[in-house]
Formats: sequence, structure tokens, C-alpha cells
Amino acid sequence: MNKKKIGVTGAGGFLGRRLCEVLESKKYEVVKYNSDNLDIREKCKISEGIDVLFHLAALNKPYFSKLEPLETFKVNALGTLNVLEAAKAARVKKIIFTSSILVYKDLTKTKETDPASYNSIYPYGLEKLVAEEYIKIYSELFGIGYSILRISGVYGPGMYKNPIFDLTQGLLTGRAKLYVSKNSAYDFVYIDDVISALVMAMDWENGTYNVCSGKSSKLINVYNFLEKSLKKRASIEDDDFLINILGNNRKIKSKGWKQNYDLKKGILKTYNYFKKNGSKQQ
Repeated sequence: MNKKKIGVTGAGGFLGRRLCEVLESKKYEVVKYNSDNLDIREKCKISEGIDVLFHLAALNKPYFSKLEPLETFKVNALGTLNVLEAAKAARVKKIIFTSSILVYKDLTKTKETDPASYNSIYPYGLEKLVAEEYIKIYSELFGIGYSILRISGVYGPGMYKNPIFDLTQGLLTGRAKLYVSKNSAYDFVYIDDVISALVMAMDWENGTYNVCSGKSSKLINVYNFLEKSLKKRASIEDDDFLINILGNNRKIKSKGWKQNYDLKKGILKTYNYFKKNGSKQQ
């Protein structure tokens, strides 16, 4: 039986690079799209013959959507519409889309069956929700299958700019700069567990799924664990901005997904990566 031909937008990003590695290790034919060969802000073209298209390309910086909402909307919402048009023309059978837990109005009550809403902390959540709705419309109109994965707090080797990145860099340099309160709590999930969900989603029916740990961890507790484990200290500069996120992962677990990395195991692996390689993306 022939292996599926897979397309990946955002193939040069944090998730995209790792996803392509895993897909290639499974002997799939992978067509990689990045900013050099696909500008999703404009009408674009996807190769014919692709069975599954992973749409990961985005401006994944929620705070940036506050500063430059027009630019992030062009990429995250209109860019998805351009990708859908290209997928329709290329007769792509299924799209797997990386959305965000920030689509939920209440970030501590995150069931996929809740009515469509969005959190007003950043415009980013609305941009992702608009993209989700277009995907569902194209599925209804043109028969394109889909899986929407709402991801929460992904971290790991090669990441950039989230609170775990800031804390690990702080312990390496002696000074941690947080852009939220150190008492903020996040639902973190390790990159390889996210990749596992993405690969599994190729075989799932149309639907929306949260990818998260189902546990909330305060940043100050993450720092205290690292300080104790590594016997290193850093000064912490934080902000008054308080965020509390707790995901619900019952649906994805019912599909057979499980976490292989708890937070302690994952952040130590992440720290050791940055200690060896520095903060520059590899």
C-alpha cells in the first residue's frame, strides 16, 4: 500500500521542523512549505497529489497580535483562507490545522463542545477562531476533511519566546525576564506529545480537539523546581499581567493519545538542550 503524500506549511518553524522529521522517519513523502516557497498572505499554490496538508504556518506570537493586529490577521485568518483555496484547487483530501487554546473565552473551561467564542486577552484567539470556521465551511462546501487541534503552551528544544523559554534562559544567564506575572499558571505540553497528536490526527474523523496536559502550573513553581533540580538561581523580573490556563484533554485521550513527557521531565530536557546549543534555533 502506498504511503500518503503529506504537505506541511510552516515547515521551518518550531513545530514544523519536528513534524517533518517524524513524518520522514515514518517514510512519508513530505512536501515542505515555508516562507521561501509559499507566502500565504497572497493567493498561493499547493502541489497536486497531496493527501493530507498540515497547516502550521502562522504568526504564533499572541502578544504581537496586540501590537500589529492587521499583520497577524493577514497571516492567521486570511492566510488560512488562501491555503484553503489552494487546497481546494489541488484536491487535498484533508487539512490538519494547529489552532490555539486562546479561542476559549474562559481559559479554565475549555471543552471542545462549548459554543464558539474567543478570549479578549489578545486578538490572536479571534484570528484562530476565524480560521477554524473557514475550515469547517470548506469541509461542508467542498468535502475537505479536517482536524483542528487547539494547542496549549507547547514547549521543548528549539522553541522560542514562551514563559518556559524565558525561565530556562534566565537560569542560564542569571536573569529571567517574564512578560506576565510569575504567579500566572499555564497548561504546558511538550513538543513530542503535540507531534504525536498531529500524526494521529491523520486518521481521525472531522473534529476539533484540545492538545494539552490537563494540568495547570504556576510559573513560580516551575522556576522553583528548576532552581532546586539544577542548583542554579536567577533574578526574576515579571509583570502584573496575570494569566490562568487549564486545558481539558478528555476528548483527545479518548482517541488513544497520551503524554510521554510530564512537565518536570520535559523542562529538564529543554534546559539541557539550551545549555548545549544556546538559544538560537537549530
